[in-house]
Parts: sequence; structure tokens; C-alpha cells
Amino acid sequence: MTDDAWMPDPVDGAALLNDVRRFIARFVAFPTSAALDAVTLWAAHAHLVQSGDNTPRLALLSPEPGSGKTRTLEVLELLTPQPMHGLAASPAALFRTLEAEQPTLLMDEVDAIFSRRRGSDDSAEDLRRC
Repeated sequence: MTDDAWMPDPVDGAALLNDVRRFIARFVAFPTSAALDAVTLWAAHAHLVQSGDNTPRLALLSPEPGSGKTRTLEVLELLTPQPMHGLAASPAALFRTLEAEQPTLLMDEVDAIFSRRRGSDDSAEDLRRC
């Protein structure tokens, strides 16, 4: 008897990515197929993040409300390991959770975090360091 008896059948990675791509496309309309590919690959990468030394951030950018940014995050919540919405978390709580649980951080309305206001107290500086 081999040690492979516990292993499931091999997965066809290309077919799996195509299934994930089709799933995302059912709920979100992207401006280009390359944007859909990027979101698909980012969702797959979220499952492999421990295998590398760094990881890309996915930025959903559009100045228009109702363009699908929040819907994309809702779909990614279904596809990523340990999803966590981090908008309302304090920087200290966010850092502790990231260190202890290593969730997939999904942040909506990050323009409020990443835009700096001149002459004002910049309370989002700690969040930008994540």
C-alpha cells in the first residue's frame, strides 16, 4: 500500500481556473477580459499566498458608483480562504488579526484610506502600511 492512498484525484488546474472565471463573470461585468483574468488569478493566488515571499494587491478602481467594486468583493468572499472585511477595523485590531489568522483581507471604499488630506490629521496612515 502506498502513502498516496489518502490523496484525492488530481485536479485539472486549467479547468478549475476556467470554472472560477465563469463563476465570477456570472455576477460581475468587467471592462476587459484581462480584468476578469486578473481577478480570477488573484482569487487563486489567495489560496497559495503562503507559498511565496510576497503577494500582489488587487485594486478595484472606478470613480463611478455602482460600477461593481463591492459586488466583486462579495464574489471574492465566496472564493478566497478566510475572507475578512477590514474597513471598520482599527489598525491595531487589523494588524493582530492579520498576524494571528492570516485572512484574505477584502477592503471596500479604500479610496478613503489611500487618499491623503492636506492639513488634516491623517488617521489612516497606519492602515496604508498594511
